[in-house]
Amino acid sequence: MGISEIERRLKSKRAYTLKSIELKLIELVSNPLYKDDLEKILERLFEEFGVDVFEDKNLIEKLSATLRNLNVNPEKLFRGLLPESSIFEKNIFGKLKVDHRKLGELLFRRACLLKNMRGGLFTIGELLDWFNRGSEHKINMEDILKAVKTLEKNKVIPGRKLIGGNMMIIQFLPLELSLDHQYILDLASVKGWVTIEEISSSLKWPLERITMVLDKLVEYGLARVDSSYSEGKKYYFPAFLNK
Repeated sequence: MGISEIERRLKSKRAYTLKSIELKLIELVSNPLYKDDLEKILERLFEEFGVDVFEDKNLIEKLSATLRNLNVNPEKLFRGLLPESSIFEKNIFGKLKVDHRKLGELLFRRACLLKNMRGGLFTIGELLDWFNRGSEHKINMEDILKAVKTLEKNKVIPGRKLIGGNMMIIQFLPLELSLDHQYILDLASVKGWVTIEEISSSLKWPLERITMVLDKLVEYGLARVDSSYSEGKKYYFPAFLNK
């Protein structure tokens, strides 16, 4: 198979994916059960097509046009999925600088959009990578920290936490995390996932205690369960997979 044929197939697959998303979006917006619940619509789209596909600027533009035709404001649905140039402003010398208040608002909006997928936990590195991957103008880690500190100062988010003794994560949404939850988060931070057997071996807890804590982490959106015949059940923590 030549390069041109591969490119043709990829283009065809992308067009098919776009049409599938567009049709699903129209279906959901037209459904009385979802019409007034844009958050639920986005959650359904994430479940069916994943999150990464919605970081495509061209895709969002086309879907936004579809929403406008349906008399729906696309910003209410999609704002926070892509980096925004509005967080930059020019200083007195004409150079771009970051408005950390606006950056903080954008990061918080993204965390809210992905709350059922991520539970509100993100590392600084993945937030930085998300923004710079899709933005013409780049920011740095210090910009993320300043934006987070602004949110903390205004008591918008719980703020920074240290996991595993050396990994800083940002908790954007309020969660009732006990010491038990913290212990498991510490274990999972090493490789991004953990098993019941590993928790039992490390913490010497009974199965009932382990299951109760893991179930709550899954409910919060902090962990996802994956089961296979060969490897058994694993609990993955998205916040730690991109560290």
